[in-house]
Amino acid sequence: LLWPGLIGLIPRSLVGGLLIFIGAWMLDQWVLRTRHQMSRLEWGLVLVVPAVSATFGLVVGVFAGLLLGCIGFVVTYARLSPIRLRYGGGLVRSNVRRPAFEDAILAAQPNAVLVMHLRGFLFFGRSAQVLRSVQEEMRRRRGALRCIVIDFGEVDGADGSAVEHMRRLRSAAIADGVALVLSRAPGALI
Repeated sequence: LLWPGLIGLIPRSLVGGLLIFIGAWMLDQWVLRTRHQMSRLEWGLVLVVPAVSATFGLVVGVFAGLLLGCIGFVVTYARLSPIRLRYGGGLVRSNVRRPAFEDAILAAQPNAVLVMHLRGFLFFGRSAQVLRSVQEEMRRRRGALRCIVIDFGEVDGADGSAVEHMRRLRSAAIADGVALVLSRAPGALI
């Protein structure tokens, strides 16, 4: 910054060699050595982005990387189940102390409560999985299911389709006379 003319004294072949060395080192570190740390999909993305950049230019390579990264995220994330835990009310009790007659009612109806703990980000495919799973339980326990508790404590966020799926779930629960409780739900889902 102080003496820009000083750079002119450095031979161009030295600067070119340094750039080639740094580029080769970065390719080795980011492309070759990362193979065992990534899934096939991610590593394929690592190979495609430099190839697209070399063929069509840096700007197209950056946009291709962003687009392919988003697609890879959706594909990878959609494979994971959004339901971390699912169990009936007869399996686990709350930590609330209840009178003996309430405990007796809960013990006599172990299939009356369904509890689900969700995780991750809820977008179209994952929220549809939750909806299908709850509807299946409602069909399987027709008449016996009285309450569904869905815990969103480990949910990172939700998109518009998740909101729509929760509305459909609420309508189905009301139609079957089942109480729907959303615990720690993001504001958009309530």
